[in-house]
Amino acid sequence: MRDARLFKGREAEIGEIADSLRNGNSLVVVYGAGRVGKTSLLQYMHDHSLKHEFASVLVEMQGLASFCETTFWSTVANKLVNEAAIRSYVGRVGIRHLHSAFKRMRDDPFKAFRRGLEKAKDLVGGRRLLIMIDDFTMLDELWPREEALRAAYQLKSLIEEHCGAAFILCVHETFYKTALSEKIATWPLLRAGIPLRLDHLDRQAAERLIRDPLGEMMTYSDEAVEEMLSLTACHPYYLQCMLYELIGHVAGERRRMVTSDDLRAVIPRVLQAGTHYFADLLQHVKGVTGVVVAALAHVSGRDNAEAAPDEIQASLQDYGFAISQSKLLRSLEHLRDTGVIERREEPRGPLYRIRIPLFGHWLLENRSLSMISSVRQER
Repeated sequence: MRDARLFKGREAEIGEIADSLRNGNSLVVVYGAGRVGKTSLLQYMHDHSLKHEFASVLVEMQGLASFCETTFWSTVANKLVNEAAIRSYVGRVGIRHLHSAFKRMRDDPFKAFRRGLEKAKDLVGGRRLLIMIDDFTMLDELWPREEALRAAYQLKSLIEEHCGAAFILCVHETFYKTALSEKIATWPLLRAGIPLRLDHLDRQAAERLIRDPLGEMMTYSDEAVEEMLSLTACHPYYLQCMLYELIGHVAGERRRMVTSDDLRAVIPRVLQAGTHYFADLLQHVKGVTGVVVAALAHVSGRDNAEAAPDEIQASLQDYGFAISQSKLLRSLEHLRDTGVIERREEPRGPLYRIRIPLFGHWLLENRSLSMISSVRQER
């Protein structure tokens, strides 16, 4: 997301990252649920909020041509050279020096990168180098294990040597928690960083995301804004999905005011495309967890009321699902850890509900407990 008009909030998180880097820390690990805005945060910091203080580059792991050490360090090196040229940090002579310093990447990519990094540090005019790596999760998920271990060790050694550069790594929240508990390849590296969790927007920032981008070209009734905030729980991606549908709907009728009636008119379109919009959530609701979240949606209804485990289990039993209390609680906690549902503690026990009510509506219409039960009986 390169349009700064669509980036709202996150002032506290940006300030925390900047302060951490100013205080001499060399690694910040940003983690959060899918589509909550991690990539947008890196892009905004690179393009706007940190560009005057840091010489930053943004590396997207999804864009790597192959999953190996040579490709990784070559890509970061090319980003440094190209960014220096674009930002005019070093001039033509400096660019030639950088190209020369990064030679022989194929012979020993990490050694060549380290040599080039030293030269880049000397050429950026007092700015601190900042290397931001998005989708760092891919290192463990797609790389051969030995390659992943080596790259993680090399990055960690750069950080520990105080090489003059700082790093921001972006990972999915589920992966981050798994890495710390299961000690996978990147665990020592992630553990060494300052953690920062990215969550949904606060209400003020979410309202700005609705009202500000188009200014007077599109206005929203207070009721429509309140309903959007409630349905999306201030999640930036789902807000933008609804805004996309709303703007098309209202523009087609040549109007500028969005009302609650318009919102109700486009909700079916959003739900119809739910398998696309909710893809990140759906990957966590398979098997038993899929049945459990359907039961929670059934008990909560369209008002998304909180439900106790006993109520959820009774609903499961009504539809012929024999899931033990312990398995139910494990499933609920897994759904909570992955951001699908939320929990509130009460003296009589925990209460659960689906975190994004719009997703609950989709479940009721497309993957309800009765539908799952019917499919099960047909088999």
